[in-house]
Amino acid sequence: MASAARGLMGLILQSRSEEGCRLAAWRLLRRSPKVADAVMEGVREAWRIDEVFCRNAVARELELATEPHEEYGWRREEREAAQAKERAWREGVEGRFEKRVSEGQLPPKIALAAPTDAVVFRTQHVERALNVLQDEMLDEEWVWDITEVLLRQAFQQSETGRQGGRSGLDYAWSRFLGDWLARLTTLLTRPDLETKVLAELQEHWPATAGLMSDFMYGFTARHLAQEEIPETVRGKWESITASVIPAEPLDPGASRFPSQAGRFLSQDEQAALGLTIHVRDGRAVLTEAWTAAPIFAEIYQAWVSVAGHTAWGLRTLVTFAGAAGSTLSPDQIIRWLHTAVHGIADREGLWDEGGLGQAAAELMWKLWERSHSSIRRDSEVLGNLAALVDELTRAGVPLAARIRREMT
Repeated sequence: MASAARGLMGLILQSRSEEGCRLAAWRLLRRSPKVADAVMEGVREAWRIDEVFCRNAVARELELATEPHEEYGWRREEREAAQAKERAWREGVEGRFEKRVSEGQLPPKIALAAPTDAVVFRTQHVERALNVLQDEMLDEEWVWDITEVLLRQAFQQSETGRQGGRSGLDYAWSRFLGDWLARLTTLLTRPDLETKVLAELQEHWPATAGLMSDFMYGFTARHLAQEEIPETVRGKWESITASVIPAEPLDPGASRFPSQAGRFLSQDEQAALGLTIHVRDGRAVLTEAWTAAPIFAEIYQAWVSVAGHTAWGLRTLVTFAGAAGSTLSPDQIIRWLHTAVHGIADREGLWDEGGLGQAAAELMWKLWERSHSSIRRDSEVLGNLAALVDELTRAGVPLAARIRREMT
């Protein structure tokens, strides 16, 4: 059935479809989710050919996203009555949109009703609708109206469904919504980004930290992972990271769980803070092939000053320095590492956990090989590197002893 949907949408794309073919394609939207996905894939390419079909398809998905739901008791007749109302509502929606398509009418408006306790919010319909929009359509007023509805719903669900320090949002939905926000940032000025998105996320912090991290990941993939960073993108990233980096330093210590004022940061907060230096879940999201790190050096400096002196922060810093941070000055990296390490008073067992000692030694070897001449000319940097290498040597990291021999 999905292949039939693609075939019918192909005819529409070739402008050869007769009315019966269009309606056949439209009715396939009512089939399985897989078939509906196939039809909507065709919609993405058909906007300039059949705007009536495409706009109605988007409007239909958004109307189906908030399906009225009526609670019922244990009695069979109550359940059947409620289910009959739900079916009648769906049939009414389908009938209205099919009539519009058959008569060549655009939907009067495209909107999303605010989710309430009286509806079932079906995110898959929202995803289908928004995924097919062309970039040139994103500045239409209704797009932001719908986004505001989605954000309000997300903020509420993040707080009410929060468990164990994690957002109450479904993971897949949070990833989609974060990426959607990242896509929309191309249309927002920096002040609008700060007031319409960042301030709202901060108002509900830390429940919204998971959505923030997904937004940051989407922004990184869409706007930072390129050879040249436009000034507008640079400014927006500065605003995003400023809203995430804490005003006060994290509690110092060797615990693998970062904390502030005695409260452990949630996994979502760690993810957002780590993405400030392009690291997520202990892995670099931007590699050493990325060359734009120097323009964000002030952000990294601010990050090191509040998070580098923790065991978590040191691990994250080492990962960043070996990947996206590899184009920064080796002297600067060494200073940051030295400051971070010596900010952790209790370092017993620090280098053994998760291979941190070996990873740090490999980073220092890379820095030494790349810039040993300039490092030697700066006695402070040379002393910092020597102190780091000596500590790793005492911790039993074999590579550290080799670096020390090279330095003498």
